[in-house]
Amino acid sequence: GKSQLQVAVTTFFVLLLVTSSLFTVGYTYFQTSDAALRSAWRMMKATNNGIAKDVFRYMGMAKRTVTATAWSLKEVPSVHTSRDQILPVLVGQLRAQKEIFAVNVGDSYGNLLMVGRIFDDPKFSVDKSKPLPPEVAFRSHWVDVVSTPKVEYYAYFNKNMEEIARETVPTDKINYDARTKQWYIDADKKKSNNWTDIRLYSNGQFGTANVQAILDAAGKTRLVVSASIALSLHGGITSRLSVGQQGIAFLVDADGQLIAYPELAKITRCEAAVPGVPRRWTKSATQRWLRRLRATRRRRT
Repeated sequence: GKSQLQVAVTTFFVLLLVTSSLFTVGYTYFQTSDAALRSAWRMMKATNNGIAKDVFRYMGMAKRTVTATAWSLKEVPSVHTSRDQILPVLVGQLRAQKEIFAVNVGDSYGNLLMVGRIFDDPKFSVDKSKPLPPEVAFRSHWVDVVSTPKVEYYAYFNKNMEEIARETVPTDKINYDARTKQWYIDADKKKSNNWTDIRLYSNGQFGTANVQAILDAAGKTRLVVSASIALSLHGGITSRLSVGQQGIAFLVDADGQLIAYPELAKITRCEAAVPGVPRRWTKSATQRWLRRLRATRRRRT
């Protein structure tokens, strides 16, 4: 009987020790998880605040650029007749505002003059198999559909705006019309300063543009000015997405669409291209991705 009592007491204390250990482990786990969640929340809040400030700074710069450019060009009748007057204005705005990567001016005839910065991994615009010379810092795009014959070419400049190279589009291949571009359509519809939707550009970068129509005496659109910002370029908004070693950070818009993610290749899938319509994020794919993310979080908790 004595030995049985000892076994019983020993078993009781072992079970008590195991129970206590399990409780301690569980308590420690939940406390640690709670602390980790609080830390993650604080980090996310700080990141959101920083990104919001950067977004407002970028957007403010784009709007000021468009407003100043529109004021400078308010007496310009068309792009076709005023290239030499428009070009210095665009160059000056682009060089002064490092947050802006392209400034466009289109007119009611479909003509265009654009000046933009060179993206990473630069290629020629017509012959995309050829890399640009390393000294090229800016690119301009000129389209004149009023002249006979039509003219379209790309000019490439160094940081001092000295022309380094030029590509001419064959006349029978010229089909550009500024009036079919979403930035022109949005400005022409609103007749005032406006923002385009987040767009996926042909090189995989994404961003938005501030646009403004310049009206004639009859209230019709004569010119449209557009200043674009790329949120995904090096030094842009996505470069500020920095979290813990096991964490991820991303941006979604009000519709739940993914607009920024550290691994760019994972978010560049888009809907099938439609002529005259910019490529947009695939909302259904984003929603599926967010559902998987929420399910993973529930399993972890």
